[in-house]
Amino acid sequence: MAVRQAKTERVQMRIDPAAKRVRKRAVTLSKKTERVQMRVDPAAKRVLERAAALSNTTVSGFVTSNALEAAARAIREHERIVLSDRDWELFFGALVDPPEPNAALREAFAAHERLIAKPPGA
Repeated sequence: MAVRQAKTERVQMRIDPAAKRVRKRAVTLSKKTERVQMRVDPAAKRVLERAAALSNTTVSGFVTSNALEAAARAIREHERIVLSDRDWELFFGALVDPPEPNAALREAFAAHERLIAKPPGA
């Protein structure tokens, strides 16, 4: 049985003082069913409240938006490897023309066979 999430739309208006105009954009909201709780000291709460007010949003919206941006950045940084040209050449060379296994690697393969690939009694 599939669960459908109710979605609503609202228009968010922002005044851009530099351009002296009002920007409108449609914001799609999905039904929120999960909770995240946190405790902060009073000074941190005041900072979050001020930042949220300056951003014309709620504290919850401000924290959620910024936490999601930080989460996406952390995931992106850990899922991608950036190599210098020199490191790329070494890496690609090892893929195209791998070196012969040394004694330590042969022992690791043997241990894998004993412990993982062919468990006792198999």
